[in-house]
Amino acid sequence: MTTPLLNRRDPNGNCEALLQGKARESDNHHDLLFLPDEFKGSFASPEASELTEALLGMPRRVGESPGVCMDAAEAWENTFNSFPDAILLLDRSNRIQRLNRAAAELLEVVPEKTLGKFCYEVIHNADSPPEWCPHLKTVASGDPVSVETQDSLTGCWFRVTTVPCLDKTGRLTGTVHMMRDITERKQSEKALRDAHNRLDAIIEFLPDATFVLDTTGKIIAWNKAVEKMTGVRKAEMVQRGNYEHAIPFYGARRPMLADLILKPDQDLEVENYINLQWGGNELCGETYAPGAFGCRGAFLWSTASVLRDSGGKIVGAIESIRDITERKQAEEKRIALEQHLQRARKAESIGRIAGGFAHTFNNLIMAVMGNLELALIDLPQELKARTKIGRAMIASGRAAEINRLMATYVGQTVIEKVALDLCGVTRETLSLLSVTLPNSIRLVVQIPDDGPVVLADEESIKQILTNLVLNAIEAIGDRVGDIVVRVRSCEAGDLPEPKDLPLDRGFKECGYACLSVSDTGCGMDGAALESLFEPFYSTKFTGRGLGLPVVHGLVRTLDGEITVESQTGKGSQFRMFIPLAPRVTE
Repeated sequence: MTTPLLNRRDPNGNCEALLQGKARESDNHHDLLFLPDEFKGSFASPEASELTEALLGMPRRVGESPGVCMDAAEAWENTFNSFPDAILLLDRSNRIQRLNRAAAELLEVVPEKTLGKFCYEVIHNADSPPEWCPHLKTVASGDPVSVETQDSLTGCWFRVTTVPCLDKTGRLTGTVHMMRDITERKQSEKALRDAHNRLDAIIEFLPDATFVLDTTGKIIAWNKAVEKMTGVRKAEMVQRGNYEHAIPFYGARRPMLADLILKPDQDLEVENYINLQWGGNELCGETYAPGAFGCRGAFLWSTASVLRDSGGKIVGAIESIRDITERKQAEEKRIALEQHLQRARKAESIGRIAGGFAHTFNNLIMAVMGNLELALIDLPQELKARTKIGRAMIASGRAAEINRLMATYVGQTVIEKVALDLCGVTRETLSLLSVTLPNSIRLVVQIPDDGPVVLADEESIKQILTNLVLNAIEAIGDRVGDIVVRVRSCEAGDLPEPKDLPLDRGFKECGYACLSVSDTGCGMDGAALESLFEPFYSTKFTGRGLGLPVVHGLVRTLDGEITVESQTGKGSQFRMFIPLAPRVTE
């Protein structure tokens, strides 16, 4: 039970007489006023504690003399009226027993005219107390009660506190009713809430995914953009710590930049970031988040910064995350395009050199072979030099064949393209090649009965297929393996983008037939694929290297395209796309 504030046998007796300057002698003056020391500090405000101290001294002074009693009453009255808070002394039935100057000024009343009136009549101009009345609650419970309420007319806010008054027997005789104007505090709180709400709205609707950590690493803000990026709602993430905010991004608990900038001196993982940049209170870096956007994955650029209070103390960290996947893909496409352009320029240069070489070499070899033939006509049959000249003629013929292959590589071969059954030519060629296959290699043929008709030259198709099969046999070597030959029709929309071509010309808007040769041989690495169609380039031994360049030249002569897919140790696949012959309408 609360310690008594005013202990009065008669509410209108000695204490009231004391306050009016008419105190009378009594039993050692104990029934005038009683307030034990343990009541100190029980009020809700420092001012109320001062009032308590003043009251504590009154019994001692009352016991000294009537003059001292008068002085004590005057001191109490002065103290009571000096309080900035409005204070009323109420009996159990809500009647006003006394009020100080602050209360009179606040309520705009004459103190003497309010004595004995109900407090709700004076304060609220009402016929009954409000439901939240703290006096009623204190009378009912015997405990101090504090409420905050707003005046409907002035809009001012007040903190109303009631403290019980008990007599010596512990019976509650009334309350001390204190009102403090807290309008300024309420306005400051509202301004703070409004500022917080504005900041929260700004963070909430930032286009970049943004979250905020407190100093313990717990999430205190999680905006809509990060909800969209992770699929995790704010309500599910706020107040979670232990790196749980990283799980939607990476599928595991690991520090993110906001964690790193909060603990820069700790040995935290940073290898997941590239281009990590420290700049004072800011940290930037690029990473790949496989869990972003429903595990679709995304490249992210993150920026983190510490948050400080008005005193400069770190109170948290904020991280902003931007999806840069499209930019990265555009960058990769740009690099791939530059590499394609470099290969195209390289192929063009090689083609020009090879074309000029073939033209010049052809003129020279024709002169050599012509003079050798004339020499054989003029020399006697029995002369031994004829044998040497004959050998020179054979070598010149081989040189002429190489020159013809060079001309084929640069597309200088003249061919006549006709409507051709690709499946029929493929079967015929494979029947001749099958007898040259080692027993360790199996030839798998996947050709439809009614195959596509292409616009091509039969000898060109046979040479393409022969070179590719021989290349596959050499790739498999002495090991056991398979060579698979397929023929199928495909539309322009089904065509893949050409890869690893020395010259990327793209596909035309027409139908194509696909002739593919796959093997389970040794395969090729990236460097080999880069130089695959260059003349005299070979991974086998010196002196070879015109088979695949000739294939490329023939495919190009047929207005087709060729793609290559290969991995070291996993074999290779060559696909030739040859235009279909126009359909003849009757």
